[in-house]
Amino acid sequence: MTTTKGADESEEDKYGLLSWQARPMQATIEKIINSKIADDEHNAPKEVITAATGRWDLTTGIRPVDLYVYLKARFGEPNGITMISKNHEDSDNLIHWHYSLETSLGQLDFICWSFRLEIWHPLAPCFSDPNDFLLAVKRDFSRFSTSMKEIRKGLEKWKVFLNPYFRLKTMIETQLQELEDLRLEEVNEPTQPRTAEEAESFTEAFSDAAKKFTKAAQIGLGIRMLTPVWAESFINLLLFLMARPEVRGDKRLYDGIMRQNIDVRIRGIHLNCVGFVSQVKYDEWDACKKFHSMMNRRNDLLHGNVDPGLTTFDELYFEHKTPLYIEFKDFSFFSYKATLLNATPEQALEDYQTVQDLASHILLCIDCKIREDVVRLVLSRHLGWDEGRQRVGILFPDHLADAVFSFGSSG
Repeated sequence: MTTTKGADESEEDKYGLLSWQARPMQATIEKIINSKIADDEHNAPKEVITAATGRWDLTTGIRPVDLYVYLKARFGEPNGITMISKNHEDSDNLIHWHYSLETSLGQLDFICWSFRLEIWHPLAPCFSDPNDFLLAVKRDFSRFSTSMKEIRKGLEKWKVFLNPYFRLKTMIETQLQELEDLRLEEVNEPTQPRTAEEAESFTEAFSDAAKKFTKAAQIGLGIRMLTPVWAESFINLLLFLMARPEVRGDKRLYDGIMRQNIDVRIRGIHLNCVGFVSQVKYDEWDACKKFHSMMNRRNDLLHGNVDPGLTTFDELYFEHKTPLYIEFKDFSFFSYKATLLNATPEQALEDYQTVQDLASHILLCIDCKIREDVVRLVLSRHLGWDEGRQRVGILFPDHLADAVFSFGSSG
């Protein structure tokens, strides 16, 4: 009869898995104190690595969560020296967990950063292939499956998602900066040439001005098309963050609210969300009136509606085939100035400010005790969602950071 052997019954435990023991942190501290390596105190982690230590930097081969659960099932809480400086009240750490082990082959460390897993291993001949080592570790999971299962039950599973409001805010503000950088007010607009000399310089000046005005029109129109979507994303985000339990728990009710016209969602937001101490006075506040006017214009922009009354940029008369001008225009007007119709930098900035004012007025209707937390969520690039507990949170700071320990000379 053929049987399957566990790690403890394997013919060869070449990585000394059975000998692994948690290294007391005090032992590591004493090693640092007694080390004869002449290094300044900022390179203290370097002193933990001896000349007989190798390092693997890994991003594949094993799921970090699986390795952590396995190590915790075997050895308890992370015991590495770097855990001394870890902020246990925040996720904003360079190193999230660190296990330091003693093995029959030497010291073994598992260090998990935000972007990689470091394994410091003995320079024994068997430590030549990280994938083979990780495979051996994964085979050993079966010995601790019950404990690992219990540890997994205590973990929170979060989904990290893009904050649509923040993404649109960033896009629009970047475009506004591009508009400002064009400095249309400083563009040297060429006059219609009347002489041969003027004609020679006209083409280059005309081309430069046309490019800048056309670019401004593209950006301005893009902003005016995005700002209504941006405003709607703000309302939708508040509903997602603050929906009453009975609203969030009833998918049909929640979906029905999200399909309402934007003004209806705003009018009823204090009824459908927790934390509001007053209703939004949609028919009274100027911020809401300006927003309503902006939303009334959005269909024409977003759907490309054709309405000569809204897009007229010149008027004149005709007698049969003869045009009778009311006033003369020049090349620049017909070539590029007309493209700024309903897309001027001033109009784009006004729409941006309209959404900002609306958001500010709505936030003032929220209880001051929770308003600060709501603002932090609204202005976070990435948010976390815990499906099981129906919770939203900020999992990480907006900044990114990484570092590396230097081995220095091993001679």
